[in-house]
Amino acid sequence: MDVKSNEIAAIPHLLRLLQLKGCLVTLDAMGCQTTISSQILEQEADDILAVKNKQPGLAKAAQESFESSDEQEQTKDLVDVVETQGDGHGRTEIRRCTVLKTGSNHPLPPAWESATAMIRIESEGSEGGTTTPHTRYFISSARMKAKDFLEAIR
Repeated sequence: MDVKSNEIAAIPHLLRLLQLKGCLVTLDAMGCQTTISSQILEQEADDILAVKNKQPGLAKAAQESFESSDEQEQTKDLVDVVETQGDGHGRTEIRRCTVLKTGSNHPLPPAWESATAMIRIESEGSEGGTTTPHTRYFISSARMKAKDFLEAIR
């Protein structure tokens, strides 16, 4: 029995048990499924879904959209950017959240048409003189500012 497939099958059952209206549901890449996203929207909630390479078309679309936006330096589809810096436990971390509107300039695969935003979170952690960069991508049906996405995605 595949534990991961059981987890994917369990998410819709769990969501049905919850009153989601008006809520923001965040899921890791395992929950980044069109059927799960549709269910969240049907329950009158919004989602933030982690994008990983297990969804190659979606991951490629997100990465290419941000690369294109970076090359143009400014785009009308750029919603917001925010950067934070924090210290704790002997470590310094800088986090930058960039939000793009989806659409003709930044299309997603058709199955993901309910997503209104693509989110990129770049983090850079420094500890003991070593800096480690990390980039993560998300899609969302929510219309929020970058600071709110950054707060929701920990």
